[in-house]
Amino acid sequence: MGDINRPDSIDTTLLSSEPLSYLPNPDIGDWFLEEIRNREKLILDMGGEPVKLLKRRWEGTKCTVCYDEVRRQAESDCLTCYGTGIVGGYYPQINITVSLVNPATRTLVIQDHGVKREVTPRCWMQWEPTIQGKDLIVTRQNARLWIQNVTPTLWKGLVIHQNFDTEVIEHSNIIYKIPITL
Repeated sequence: MGDINRPDSIDTTLLSSEPLSYLPNPDIGDWFLEEIRNREKLILDMGGEPVKLLKRRWEGTKCTVCYDEVRRQAESDCLTCYGTGIVGGYYPQINITVSLVNPATRTLVIQDHGVKREVTPRCWMQWEPTIQGKDLIVTRQNARLWIQNVTPTLWKGLVIHQNFDTEVIEHSNIIYKIPITL
């Protein structure tokens, strides 16, 4: 009876067990993910805005017109690369649907040559195609928006949808010279 409290008499053998899951069947997780994505697609189809996505080129043939090897940057007004430094600048447009969650966030910024109106809509879209900063969105009204601050929403480590901010591009920017089929 006295041996129970002795440290050398405690059994420290580890027993293996199956991992616990909060799902009744591990295969049902795939069904849940597909169902979540389908419902979010339905929400976008009902209330989203169809737009064109132009993914920025990060690799490829360097622009021979404006790319400076010493400074490793391109001119912002180049019609060959549209300021990216890569010939073509952007991949062909992709039709997607986005939800402009808060399109009314507006501020006025006083600059040396006047006042600039900044609009920063918070948006979200489906899990694919994968987007990143400096990709471009073109609305039905031909407004051009930079994509910024991309944050994926995850479920069990898998992307459900992507949240992102946008910045309205001024009409004087070379980006408006990219031909788009609206």
